[in-house]
Amino acid sequence: MTLSELIKKYRWSLILGFIYVLPIIIANRLYIDDLGRSADGYYRLSENGRPLADAVLHFLSFSPVASDISPYTLLISVAVIVLSTAYFCEALNLRSKLAKTILPIALLISPNFLENLSYKFDSVTMGLSVAAIVFPIAFSINRSQKVKFAITSFFIIISLCLYQASINLIASIALIEFYIRLTHGYSSIEAIKTIFNRVGATVVGYALYSKFIVPLFVIGYYNTNHSDIVSSMGELTRTLDNLIGLSSYMFMGVGGWLLAACFIASILISWTSTAFYFGSSSESIGTKLLCGFMLIASPFIIIICTFGSLSLLRDPVLHPRVLIGSSGVILFSFILLCETYYKTIKLLPIFATVGCFSLSAAYGNTLTGQSEMERNIAGLISNDINTLM
Repeated sequence: MTLSELIKKYRWSLILGFIYVLPIIIANRLYIDDLGRSADGYYRLSENGRPLADAVLHFLSFSPVASDISPYTLLISVAVIVLSTAYFCEALNLRSKLAKTILPIALLISPNFLENLSYKFDSVTMGLSVAAIVFPIAFSINRSQKVKFAITSFFIIISLCLYQASINLIASIALIEFYIRLTHGYSSIEAIKTIFNRVGATVVGYALYSKFIVPLFVIGYYNTNHSDIVSSMGELTRTLDNLIGLSSYMFMGVGGWLLAACFIASILISWTSTAFYFGSSSESIGTKLLCGFMLIASPFIIIICTFGSLSLLRDPVLHPRVLIGSSGVILFSFILLCETYYKTIKLLPIFATVGCFSLSAAYGNTLTGQSEMERNIAGLISNDINTLM
């Protein structure tokens, strides 16, 4: 399928994606690092181990000085995430009608991902990083194991060079591929080979990135401190604190309840699918047990990969933006719900999507209200200073 055909077929998903980020565009608020980049025009993402992110921003700015070209950065981010997910759904040959509308925006509408979308400069690099995780799986689904390994490893490096936290998404994408293969009549042995192939490719890609990219680019106390892994038994107690901190960010507030509901739904469907698989498969008992275990464990594996790897860092970044794997929780649960044979259950992703859109609107209005309050406070301070003078 060509890009133009993909855009035409999934145009409603793109429209929904653009509507979803409309409150952020209307708020028009500089977010964290945006303040410094807007004032001083610096890039400096390479020193954080993200040389491709620097290259992308240089290309889009057409200048050695970082230029604020929002909302185009945000719109590009939405487009690449939606289209890469649509390509993934197309490659999986999903049966559900929602595959043309709701499913392609599932990675985009995670409550935690709102922070990533809020960056005027960096939203595009984070979006490209997510697409670099999804695209190779979709592109290589029906190819040989060697091609799958090479393509996945290469794009893992690409994704890490754009934004490292996106690597947490690989577990959900690979497990979705595994689930669809088992439930659509593919060979169980081939599905097992593929999932281990994806794991090995991820490890190799990360090792190559750590060996060649990190020593070449990463500098500064902040960047090195946040990438150090715990190195002693005494520091493992800090790992537990990190785990609690990251999990609290993922499941707090209304968005946390929504993610928890998606997680519970994925558990119920994956366990039910395991029972159907055991009843319909003619594979050996050993193969059935291994595939059944992976189906049952898949929702927990996704959660562990979302914040488990980050919790091993000595000083991880405790912000929702690093929990990109939570987007995978939503996509995984949506696909499992849509691919079931119960029509009533298929309505749940629609209700969840409406809830996510409500959160986006509330988030955008909060950003706008915060900007207004800051302007009022600045005005009051200015008046007080003038009165004293």
